[in-house]
Amino acid sequence: SMYPELGIMMTTAIVGSGIPVAAGLGYAIKYRGEKRVVAAFFGDGAVNTGAFHEGANMIGLWRLPVILVCENNLYGMGGRVDRVTAGSTGFSVIHRALAYNIDGIVVDGFDPVAVYIAARKAAEKARNGGGPTFIEARTYRFLGHNLRDPQRYRSREEVEEWKRKDAVIRLTRILIDNGYASQEELDGIEKQILEEIEDSVRFAQESPYLSFEELYNFIYA
Repeated sequence: SMYPELGIMMTTAIVGSGIPVAAGLGYAIKYRGEKRVVAAFFGDGAVNTGAFHEGANMIGLWRLPVILVCENNLYGMGGRVDRVTAGSTGFSVIHRALAYNIDGIVVDGFDPVAVYIAARKAAEKARNGGGPTFIEARTYRFLGHNLRDPQRYRSREEVEEWKRKDAVIRLTRILIDNGYASQEELDGIEKQILEEIEDSVRFAQESPYLSFEELYNFIYA
């Protein structure tokens, strides 16, 4: 799906496939002389795909206004990053960016303020002709890859240790301690979001199946 009016140009389930698209969008922005920025989000597993290397090569070579945001949650399906990524040091994949002359930043992905600061700096640099940035946000996946994942590749103790660093808990503390919001306000927001999710699920369950004719929509080749 895509929502150009919101700046969301594509979403896809194919690992790493958004990176070459980000390169194309970045090239268009630079060609037109616009002060805009492209951000591509992907997981640590994507840095081992051909799409990443081809896209990163173009982004680095042409100094495109692109921010590559790698959400490194340590596991791609059931493979821990250091077991599937050559050159990984301390579970980091930042070396992938440096190989293509792209500035790299490693940030605590569970620290909302740190992520915001890193993203703002990268965006300002890109808008001012400074080229691309690779942000590696160190985070963690609390749940399995899917509902059938037995998660034998990690211990419960490891999961619980990371849960104590949850970004939602940390941000809640920041907002309350600094007087930006009360617990009651945050509880109200959470209740509103849960109701919206439930309404969306109900709408999907009650909607009719697509017709056979719609099977060929948006297929061009």
